[in-house]
Amino acid sequence: MALISRLSSSAQRWQPNDLLDVCEDIEGPRLCISVKLTSLYSQIDPANFTDSVESITSRLKAILKDARKRNVSVCVDMEQYAFKGIVLDCFRSLLMELKLRDWRFIGLAIQAYLMQFPTSRLITENAMQRFYAPRLLDQGLAAAHF
Repeated sequence: MALISRLSSSAQRWQPNDLLDVCEDIEGPRLCISVKLTSLYSQIDPANFTDSVESITSRLKAILKDARKRNVSVCVDMEQYAFKGIVLDCFRSLLMELKLRDWRFIGLAIQAYLMQFPTSRLITENAMQRFYAPRLLDQGLAAAHF
């Protein structure tokens, strides 16, 4: 988080560049960091799935909250096939938290060879729940359409 603090204060002094700073008429953060979850928990192990997810999620949550506060975009790196389930569980649980649910500057970098049907379906369903269902419910429409 010290890195986020130092870099975000430096980024405020960068010259504006609409080609980099604006996408679809939305001004994004000037700084984007990538996080490898193995750097947050060296004992990550699919055989110890629950402990891995809990340890990583608590550490990543602190990073995401600090990044959001400082207007820094975060991309979570999938890394390797063996950790796919752990990464997706961490990512999904954090995206659904109320304090992070409406934040649009968090992403997941996933290699094309990892995008098998169950993975792509899981990501799509999560996106529908996160972005569309709350808006439809706010408008009085049923989420059952999904």
